[in-house]
This record gives sequence, C-alpha cells and structure tokens, in this order.
Amino acid sequence: VSELDFLIMQNTHLILAKKILNTMSALNVKEFNQMYANRSKDELIQFMIETIDGLLEEEIQYGISRLCKEQKLVNFGGFRKLCESAGVWQSPIEAWEDVLNYEKNIIHKIQLVTYEVMERVKTIHNQEYLYIARSTFMDLYAKAVEKQRSSYLYPKYWERPVNSKKRISIDTSHNRVSMPDKVREDLAAILKKSCR
Repeated sequence: VSELDFLIMQNTHLILAKKILNTMSALNVKEFNQMYANRSKDELIQFMIETIDGLLEEEIQYGISRLCKEQKLVNFGGFRKLCESAGVWQSPIEAWEDVLNYEKNIIHKIQLVTYEVMERVKTIHNQEYLYIARSTFMDLYAKAVEKQRSSYLYPKYWERPVNSKKRISIDTSHNRVSMPDKVREDLAAILKKSCR
C-alpha cells in the first residue's frame, strides 16, 4: 500500500467512524450518552477506527444498515460483528465445511485462502489426517483471513482443475450383480454402436 493510499484510507476510516458514531448516538441518544459519557469524542472516533480496521467498505455499509435495525445500542465489538455478518469472508466453521465438501468432491470451487490453508494443513498432518486437523485449520484460517482483511482484500476463489487426477472413489462391491458373459458382450456391443 502506497503512502498516498494509506492517507486516503485513513481519511476514509475517519469519515466512516464519525458516520457510524453519529448513527449510533442518533438511534439511542440516552443509552449512548450513558455508556460513553466518560469518553471524549476523539477517543470514541479512535476506538471506532480500530473497530472497523480491516473491514471492507461493503461490510461497513452492511453493518450500518443492520445497526439501524437494532432495537438496543450496539457496542463497538457488536458493530464489528454486524459488519462481518455481511458474508464477504467465510467464518472458520464455514471454511472447514467447504474443505470437507471439497475433499469429498461435492464442491469444486472454494475461496483461495481456504484452499491455501487446507494445503498447508495437509502438509502438517499428512493427507490421511485432514479430518482430524480441524482446530489447526481453523486457527490458521482465522489468521490468514485477518491478514487478508488487514490488506483490505476481497476473497478470491480456487477451482479444481478439470483434468484433476483426484477422482471420487466409490466402493460398489456391496451392490455388484453378476452378469453372464454373453449378456455383458451384447451390452458392450450396444454401447459401442450408440457412441459412434
């Protein structure tokens, strides 16, 4: 991030922090004044800037719209949770579910950070032990998303290559039916003709 971009970002955060605080105080004047009476306006602005740090503008706008629907005063941490509920980034639990589904070949597209963390966890716990590596994955994923958020990046996606060597292995031994050789040959001939 260049110095100019950093200054613009700081100014944007300052403007947004003031907007959020004005909205919070306008919606719940009495509660707001009681809760933050011993804090200066500059302190509150600084707290709000720290609260929204790493959030995308889309998430902040979503948080503001949700804030307007709340019946009670939302504190700073609560406001951040409202913003994060915009769903731009997955929670660690949602990412873990995607990993499991990706490994089972149920889905073929996951967030790039999810894929990268999954591959890292595989090297730590070996391929076979991915399913017991849940807590390692969630810790690493939370850190990776925090790093992406601090750079104000949107999620990118990873899609399984079409020619992937990974195949679904289905055990069909329990439902095999024996077929006479003549029937098998006739069926193969019919299939060859239909594929021409």
